[in-house]
Amino acid sequence: MLHCRDPKHGFLTYKCLNCEATKTIPLACKSRICPQCGKKYADQWANELTNTLYLVSHRHMVFTIPAELRVMFEVDQSLFKVLMDAVSNTLQKMLKDKHSAMPGIVCVLHPYGKTLNLNPHVHVLFTEGGLTNEGKWVRISFLEYRSLRRIWQYQLLRLIKQALPRSLENSCLVHRLFEKHKDGFYVYAKSRVFVPRWVVAYMGVICVIWIAESCIFEFDVESNVVIYWYGVCVGLCGL
Repeated sequence: MLHCRDPKHGFLTYKCLNCEATKTIPLACKSRICPQCGKKYADQWANELTNTLYLVSHRHMVFTIPAELRVMFEVDQSLFKVLMDAVSNTLQKMLKDKHSAMPGIVCVLHPYGKTLNLNPHVHVLFTEGGLTNEGKWVRISFLEYRSLRRIWQYQLLRLIKQALPRSLENSCLVHRLFEKHKDGFYVYAKSRVFVPRWVVAYMGVICVIWIAESCIFEFDVESNVVIYWYGVCVGLCGL
């Protein structure tokens, strides 16, 4: 990835048989986390996903977790799958219990925040409605926000408790999080989306590309240190 499009590490040369003009194109690494190649992959993913979406209004949501849980995901990355399952269970329960409908859900995991701090959260594109067992579309434009937060808290803690080893410490942690966050875990339920492509493109780029190439100020291969810009500050991280 560090040598992406560097002619010293591979290139193709095209030559015109008539005028003998030549053009040299350096080879790309084609890595999804590459600032250059990842953008191309993200655009392709966004185009393919947009073509499969229902032509209905959607809601863009962000499901977050409290700071006390973040260290668990750093130690055990298999919990990221638990996080995604809990989001899906929450939204299905919101519609199936009250309206007997199955919604359309697109979930994208963002493990880190803008400053590359560990901050697991899930961006969701959610249809405002769903299909019944009879194949009928039911439009639902209102979601009870308080219920959404509590269901999200319950689903996540239930699955985490099942995934973690049985111990008094883990049980006390789950109990403490229920007691501390009586209103549930925070969900940022953004406004209605009529052009899902814009949200899909944003979700894909942030998921694939962690640092934009324009934000990288300097890097040292020998010491594995990257200096990068975010906001008006300069951050320092190890590779």
